[in-house]
Amino acid sequence: MAQNLSAVFPHVGFSVIASVGYPPPWPLLLGLIYRRVYAVAPGFLVYNLAVKIPVIAANVGLALPGRRDPPGPRRLGGRVPEGRPCCC
Repeated sequence: MAQNLSAVFPHVGFSVIASVGYPPPWPLLLGLIYRRVYAVAPGFLVYNLAVKIPVIAANVGLALPGRRDPPGPRRLGGRVPEGRPCCC
């Protein structure tokens, strides 16, 4: 739905382009989660839990590659001094 933005923003570019270029993905995802969760269990607590699941999954997904290949003195070819514990 195109809106006339030239009355609010007096710029030449708004006379040609009168709408947002692309929809933001995060609010669209939150709206989809809300519709799905509210259809099953209408409650704010369940919606709050459902919104946190993608964030937790992204954090776990970003943490796993760092866990598989940790940098350390033995992996980099260095020598661990005597008497010092190594975490690798």
